[in-house]
Amino acid sequence: MTCPECGGRLVYDPVTGYYSCTSCGLSATRAQLAALREKKRDAAVRERSRQRDYLDWWVSSKKR
Repeated sequence: MTCPECGGRLVYDPVTGYYSCTSCGLSATRAQLAALREKKRDAAVRERSRQRDYLDWWVSSKKR
């Protein structure tokens, strides 16, 4: 598994039930990691939509 923050390697600790990143030190449960990934995915979708809307606006404004 890779870290949702930095892309580093996650290591699971069965005693604590947490995954820890070997690069940035992020420590989270599987559910927390899933929530972080979903949040990042949603942000990326919103950003692409915003860029597409801006491009559509820019192209349409140049036709006048």
